[in-house]
Amino acid sequence: MTYDFSTLNGPVTQKDVEAYRARFVKKMTTITKVIIGFLIAVAIMILGAIVLSTAMYGPDITTMVWLGIFALIAVGIASGNVIRRKRLTRLLAFATANNIQLVADYANPAYPGIIFSQGHSRSILEAFVFANGFEVGNYTYSTGSGKQRRTYNWSYMRVKLVRRLPHMLLDARKNNMFNSSVSNLPISLTKDQAMRLEGNFNDYFTLYAPKGYEADALYVFTPDVMAALVDFGASHDIEVIDDDLIFYQRGSIDLTKEASLRGALTILDNVSSEIIDQGDYYADARVGNRAANVIAAPGQRLRSRVSIVTVIITVLFIAYFVWSFFIGFTR
Repeated sequence: MTYDFSTLNGPVTQKDVEAYRARFVKKMTTITKVIIGFLIAVAIMILGAIVLSTAMYGPDITTMVWLGIFALIAVGIASGNVIRRKRLTRLLAFATANNIQLVADYANPAYPGIIFSQGHSRSILEAFVFANGFEVGNYTYSTGSGKQRRTYNWSYMRVKLVRRLPHMLLDARKNNMFNSSVSNLPISLTKDQAMRLEGNFNDYFTLYAPKGYEADALYVFTPDVMAALVDFGASHDIEVIDDDLIFYQRGSIDLTKEASLRGALTILDNVSSEIIDQGDYYADARVGNRAANVIAAPGQRLRSRVSIVTVIITVLFIAYFVWSFFIGFTR
């Protein structure tokens, strides 16, 4: 399909702004208005007191520092909101021009897949859902809390398959750590599920399939499929789960850039078409009923394990705790 990218490249119009307000800006309730008004009044009173104190007694360095910090925080929040608003306005204009659905700030999406089941505060920040079923977007989740809280950002591409397939995962070696020896995925899978395929495919991906489903994996990942994966998808981790095909990559994709969108759609066009065509005739022999379009329990999910990185961090944390306790006890 061809798309009109002029809305991404051109200026934002007043019509675009009005469409954004109608789509994303909710009218404030009376209570909300009262609360905001109260907070503004309190801020003005505090600022007035600081100005009056400065005029009467001269500048106080501590007060001025805190005032500066407050001002920087306020400017930062306001600037972030303006940037976010302009970004969503442009994305909505592109979506409207091309009959595409824009998803924004969608909390806890009920998607299958390893990144969508991690942590908390899960949200699709922004995504395009195209008329042909392709979905391209940015997703975030957090782990821990307080000082231990960490936020992870992923870009993803998703497309529906014709039939359900066994759970399979392609761990791209290109985006792994330490010269491709340590996976960047948020989970670790048991090694007995790793397969080796023909040719140089293993230089680009590690394929995981449930035990007993090796032949099924080979049925899906034919030489043509593997060639398409190497040529177009080598930078992404790729998961086949239920009737979803999902591509992952750490970091975000800039949906306001024509080149980024074209690149994502090119990958989906070339890789998903091969896997969809190959999977169109698949049926799990263990079920014995092709019309059911289901996968037997052993093939539905890969088995995970505790990663060696997690083990090392846990051991170091326990060792540090014991050492701190011992030092404190001996003093």
